[in-house]
Amino acid sequence: MFSFQEHHLHVRLLAAIEMLLYRHLYDVNAVDYSGPLNTAEVFMGSYDVVNTVTSVGAYAELVHIYAISAALGMVIQSYYPPVNGLRNRPYSCTLCGHGVRATMSTVFVLMWSMFTRPRGS
Repeated sequence: MFSFQEHHLHVRLLAAIEMLLYRHLYDVNAVDYSGPLNTAEVFMGSYDVVNTVTSVGAYAELVHIYAISAALGMVIQSYYPPVNGLRNRPYSCTLCGHGVRATMSTVFVLMWSMFTRPRGS
């Protein structure tokens, strides 16, 4: 959720507002959950994802990208490169947040990455 540093805080804010206004689309533990994520395919933690989206340097989950798509009104292509033979689904897909038409052109491609620090000897 960085890339353009001068905008990432604004994008985080918009995503948080989206997630708070439409909790039923982002809180998989809510009784009325009706969001786009299949909880059998994607691990989703608690609704603390709103806290992580507003914390600088915090991780991003797929649910955050759906919220960004809806908040900005744009289609986002998500790409997760195959790593060690692991499947890349459902992270390699076209994301359309609520209110975003799937027929719109993709605005940008987000590539997932993972970073771990090597442990000292």
